[in-house]
Amino acid sequence: MTGLKCNVTSCASNAQYQCCRPDIQIAGTDAERCSETCCSSFENKSAAKNNAIRHDVPNRALQVNCNVFTCVHYSDGQCVADSICVDSENQETRDKSQTLCETFRKRSGSCPV
Repeated sequence: MTGLKCNVTSCASNAQYQCCRPDIQIAGTDAERCSETCCSSFENKSAAKNNAIRHDVPNRALQVNCNVFTCVHYSDGQCVADSICVDSENQETRDKSQTLCETFRKRSGSCPV
């Protein structure tokens, strides 16, 4: 399993900079840079309180599903990096489109943010 650090503290599944879900999905099929990826499993903390979606215990062995075909870490629908970091464009992230996979590396070179 891929180790995950999550800096998106406004996510309902974030506790102690760790994800509490059993798995996540990183999206960005034809991404050219980190900013074109996202964590499609993101749920806004304020909305989740009303929907009982919240997870509270960090999962240190979660599965990272991925459809970013252009990333060097992509392999058959999974992320095979030893660890990844999910981050956001700002501290008040409200939507999954504001999240990104900082570990993304384009197959032909490094990742411009």
